[in-house]
Amino acid sequence: MEHKTPPGRLYGYQVEISNEESGSSGGIYDEARRAWLHNIESDPAARKAFKDNQWNRYRVAAMGDSVKVWVNGVPCADLIDSMDLTGVIALQVHSYKGEKPAQVGWRNIRIQDLGRHVWKPLWDGKTLNGWTKRGGGNWTIEDGAIHAVSVAGDTRVGFIVSDQSFRDLTTRIMFRIPKGNSGYFVRCDPKTLAAYEVEIDATKRTGGFWETGQGGRAWVTGPEDNAAVKDNDWSELTASLHDHRIVFHVNGVKTLDLPNDTQGRLEGNLALQAHGRMETEVWFKDIAVLVPER
Repeated sequence: MEHKTPPGRLYGYQVEISNEESGSSGGIYDEARRAWLHNIESDPAARKAFKDNQWNRYRVAAMGDSVKVWVNGVPCADLIDSMDLTGVIALQVHSYKGEKPAQVGWRNIRIQDLGRHVWKPLWDGKTLNGWTKRGGGNWTIEDGAIHAVSVAGDTRVGFIVSDQSFRDLTTRIMFRIPKGNSGYFVRCDPKTLAAYEVEIDATKRTGGFWETGQGGRAWVTGPEDNAAVKDNDWSELTASLHDHRIVFHVNGVKTLDLPNDTQGRLEGNLALQAHGRMETEVWFKDIAVLVPER
């Protein structure tokens, strides 16, 4: 866990262990940070998997940005979240104000090393090597960031498109958008620029899902506001696309989770966008993809 809170406070992904009555065992709680990340309240089978006052078998598989939990063989949590990629393992017992103290026991703890994942840069921070400019807009590199500005009188949408194509990936980018509309394109057709667009906008819908191109679904789903975006500052956007599972986050806030999007594309390039239909200014930096450490 990449801890960012004051020393002395343990925090991060917590696989819940509680009594049977609570129905929350097997969910994932972000201790001391974001609260529930995967609450199993709406899953009847998962809620009944834990047996109070009995030995329960937990299995937790944490690999890259995927954390899965089984309790007594029943699937409970299936979380996609890349905030923490490494960390310690800890056992917890809560304080208790009742007449009898809380009691919990563990045994047969085993660990299998599934390998470590790291962020691999996709942009060198200095040039546009590996990326090709398309359409309108003025694209420059300033202070270690890509700066895109619409050009007056030119309504063409501007892009820079990666030379590299991907199928399954988790990607991360930092952005800042003072005005206008932009997007981070994934699974992009380099010829037509039809793609899945992670929306980036100065006022609304950032972190939502727009499908571009002929036959695309246009706006699919996502937040209508910009509540997760930092005002006048850099924000982090992550997009995880593995087979038909699609998950987006903005600054650690999940803005989209489609567990089985079978309608669209499965591979393509990446692209950064700056609209020309309105006055647009947008900045990008720290473009990376999550890969196994070798």
